[in-house]
Amino acid sequence: MKTLALIAHDHQKVDLVSWAQFNRELLSKFRLVATRHTGRLLVEKVGLSVETVLSGGEGGDTQIAAMVANKEIDVVFFFKRRSAASAVSHSKSLRREMNNRYSVRSSASVA
Repeated sequence: MKTLALIAHDHQKVDLVSWAQFNRELLSKFRLVATRHTGRLLVEKVGLSVETVLSGGEGGDTQIAAMVANKEIDVVFFFKRRSAASAVSHSKSLRREMNNRYSVRSSASVA
């Protein structure tokens, strides 16, 4: 079974929930991993089964990056604010790991 990671910055959580509701049937066919608050929203608002890691600010993005590096996650959906000035530092480790992974191997996807 393929594993999808779902991450959303605070101002994007509404968009993620709407997207997940629209794609609920499809998402239910995958193992889902999410940062804590995002995962809780997906369980409560969408009714999906989700494994959670720490919140992004507590290192959850780093945990997901490690899972990507270990090939435990196949696809990452990262709903983030579009403004470069609004990017938060806790997402840097995930971006770095994804960049490292793609420069070496391309078996995972980022959407």
